[in-house]
Amino acid sequence: MTPSEATQDTGDRYRTRAGALTLFRIANPDVPQPALPEEETDFVAEQLERWLDGCPDGPFEFGDGETGDPLTALLDGWCSTEIHEIAARGEAPEWLRLGIAPLAAAARLEFQLPQGETEPIVPLDVEAAFLLTLPLLELPEEVEGTCRLTVPVHGPRPELAGVIVLAQAGEIASISTDLSMDSGNFATAPPAAWIDTLIDPEVAAVDFAGDPQFALSLLHGLHEALFAVEVG
Repeated sequence: MTPSEATQDTGDRYRTRAGALTLFRIANPDVPQPALPEEETDFVAEQLERWLDGCPDGPFEFGDGETGDPLTALLDGWCSTEIHEIAARGEAPEWLRLGIAPLAAAARLEFQLPQGETEPIVPLDVEAAFLLTLPLLELPEEVEGTCRLTVPVHGPRPELAGVIVLAQAGEIASISTDLSMDSGNFATAPPAAWIDTLIDPEVAAVDFAGDPQFALSLLHGLHEALFAVEVG
């Protein structure tokens, strides 16, 4: 297999889950890829660089092409759903949790690609993203109660994906994917609107019910953890 064939084979492997192929392409500019808006591509590259700079073993330059590098581990784990399984078990290290930032930014960019070019966000991705990122939050001490965070996911069989969060004295006490649990507070939006809001809370393209301040505290906390604070 020639180097170009090997690269294409790798690219095909990352076509299985939202965000992965775009991150692979950005980290490997020699790989053939569709024309993308420069400003948004630069934003994704910035998120990826920030995440790699925070590598516990020291900063890592993407594009090095080394086997076993952090980006390869992230993409392989995301596409194989190993990361989703780790998220469900609640045993992810902080740096892995922060890897949702470049993946989410890349998934947002993929919304502009022709249908079929990359994979759409699916319920398993939504659940994993919330399970990984919500434990990172630092909330005001007065935040208490439950809040349902949901994402209607379209496809052959439309589904409602998400989690119910329990906060106590500003701490995330539990996160459940069982949406049958009762909660008078909720925030819901399609995938693109959720990501837009997390990147820029001023957009606030999310629908609220109950106590909007509860949900807004969660949204602002996620923004601070993923997109506003330096990784490291």
